[in-house]
Amino acid sequence: MLQLSSADARLHMRMAVLDMFHKAVCMHAASVEDAYVECCNNGTNACSTGAVLDGRDVGTVVLPHAQAKLFVTADATVRAQRRLAELQRRGLDASYDAVLADLRERDARDSSRAAAPMKAADDAEVLDTSDLDAAQAHAAALAFVRQRLEAWRQGHGQAAADVRVGESVGVGSAV
Repeated sequence: MLQLSSADARLHMRMAVLDMFHKAVCMHAASVEDAYVECCNNGTNACSTGAVLDGRDVGTVVLPHAQAKLFVTADATVRAQRRLAELQRRGLDASYDAVLADLRERDARDSSRAAAPMKAADDAEVLDTSDLDAAQAHAAALAFVRQRLEAWRQGHGQAAADVRVGESVGVGSAV
């Protein structure tokens, strides 16, 4: 079993070894995902009190009734440049062409899989970060989520509160 601390998780999840592991897991993902969705729907974990989740099918499968859904994307060439720079910062040897081919292969596989294909939910906001840096993308995402949750609260007669408290936010990602 692979265990990562929260501080290391983001970094290690992007490593090439885990990308290969991801390909193998995706073949059996429906049963793993079904168990997680069941857990969320039963209110037996963080989904019952609020969560921000990232995944390629969060807004369509895992949290289809989330109050705010954001589908983050960017042009494949931009994503490949970002991934290559990330790999190089970690001292890993990679080529742009190989990174781009891997991203395109994963996108094709994830968007065409029978169970929970990658796609934006009908009610999701699509955030294209192709021309945004990380700070701009974060600001745009946070502004959208705050606006969406405030509108939801007003519609349900609830007082405004910080985004970090008590709401489920689905974040689908092609990035």
